[in-house]
Amino acid sequence: MQKSKADKARIKRQKLRTAKREAALHVKTHKTAVGSNAYKASLEGFKAKGARLPRYFNEVINNARKLIYSRKLEVDEGGISRAMSERTKRKLFEIVVTMITTCDLLTGQVGMAKNFGFDTTSHDALMLAHAKRWGEAIPSSTWYRYIDMLKKLGVFTVQEVKIAVEDNNAAGEEKTIRSVAAYKWLSSRFLQAIGAYSDTIRAQIKQAYQRAVAKGLSFTWRVYKRQLPTQQRFTPDLFFSQSHSSPKTH
Repeated sequence: MQKSKADKARIKRQKLRTAKREAALHVKTHKTAVGSNAYKASLEGFKAKGARLPRYFNEVINNARKLIYSRKLEVDEGGISRAMSERTKRKLFEIVVTMITTCDLLTGQVGMAKNFGFDTTSHDALMLAHAKRWGEAIPSSTWYRYIDMLKKLGVFTVQEVKIAVEDNNAAGEEKTIRSVAAYKWLSSRFLQAIGAYSDTIRAQIKQAYQRAVAKGLSFTWRVYKRQLPTQQRFTPDLFFSQSHSSPKTH
């Protein structure tokens, strides 16, 4: 019997929930959660080969902590301001660290450089990386609630990608649109605020970038459709001033 879309979605959620729980339990049991340290998230943690990130990650992560913990207010859908709890600040910081360690700090693109282009990363993959980093299987509903908050704060933005593929059921005559992992960015204002654009750090980032390019990796988004206009990439900026600019290019 063929599964319905609802059944497939439910099975997918169950698999993700199980994977997050198993990853979180593993790193907690083996004490391999790297947390806010400048290491890549993995089940092996600090001992994983090539796990250590460049030193400048320590500085940008610490600056992100200062920025987020300095926030006094949070704005909800109704425009009502209230005190931001310590728990909220901690959750925001942890998710931001997961993003920072999974992005190109020159442009804020969240994903992975590959030889065919900069590959997008799904929220599912980010939640799994989060579980490996912090030893916490954050529920999807909680994850998206904080992602929405980061969007409102001008830190993070998402643009859906649509790609047309052949539908085998239609003998190749018709096409259906299926979603792929969305384009995701940390805003240039946020990167600037956490020191990623300072002369010293930017020089180090460019050196790392040049070494990656020399190995054949590309930092240009994989193209699925017409390039998204630059002015549509960022949300209004509540962390900073209302004016904002596009990421600096390589």
